[in-house]
Amino acid sequence: MWVRDLATESIPALAVLTDIREEGAARERWSGSGVDALVNNAGACIHGPALDMTPQAWREVMAVNLDALWAFAQTFGQRFAAQRGAP
Repeated sequence: MWVRDLATESIPALAVLTDIREEGAARERWSGSGVDALVNNAGACIHGPALDMTPQAWREVMAVNLDALWAFAQTFGQRFAAQRGAP
């Protein structure tokens, strides 16, 4: 289901496009607005033989596939817990 499809069901939703590799991108996206759900939908890969992958290429893939997803999940969790009054 797409964000535009949710609107037809009267479900408020927002799609946010951002370069998730940028440090602090997660915090910048939620500056005071309430959140109820997070869909981490990003991924990167290098097409080619693994033996030819450089350490820099590996870090770029991991920056998207692991680091950024963790940062968004942590930021969302902190905001969500605060909204719900969790310690």
